Amino acid sequence: MAGRVKHQIDRGGEKIASEEVEHLPMRHPGAAQAALVALPGAGPGKKSCAFVVARTAPRGIDLRRPLTGPGVADHKLPDRLRFVETLPLTAVGKTDKRLLRARPDLFGTDTGEDMSLIDNAALQDDWLAAQVARMTDEDGIGPDDDLTLCGLDSMGVMRLALLLEERGIVLSFDDLIARPTLNAWRALIARHRA
Repeated sequence: MAGRVKHQIDRGGEKIASEEVEHLPMRHPGAAQAALVALPGAGPGKKSCAFVVARTAPRGIDLRRPLTGPGVADHKLPDRLRFVETLPLTAVGKTDKRLLRARPDLFGTDTGEDMSLIDNAALQDDWLAAQVARMTDEDGIGPDDDLTLCGLDSMGVMRLALLLEERGIVLSFDDLIARPTLNAWRALIARHRA
């Protein structure tokens, strides 16, 4: 059991098995391999980084749908994403997560982007649309559709406020319910980030 604990990430009391998340980038045809590790830092609520070996040259934003798709718990999403040419291996041929954890800066600098998934505006838009689709059980909601007419209720708005707060975006229930459209919420989030 001790060997498996090091492959878990403590995210504010929630344990995330890295294997659960590593398959998500693989949903994209351009991803060949992936590894997830906790970033260096003390205490619970650690940030995580997904290292992805690409078959082609996808941009980080291209991986947003596999990472934010249905069935993916929000607290499991990686905070950082790095493209690498190869993953470091141990003497027995397994991914050397200890090295990735200790020195994430050594990997990915030559081969592409290092993006914060949470800070990426386009990813945030997709994440927001995915959350709304989950709460309303509707696909194809327009950016200016009144979400209360699409089935969004007050419990959904409160849940969204909590999910946004987990990402460092503090918006009140009143802020969100005043104009319940995707575009209005995107504008609120953008103002909060500015």
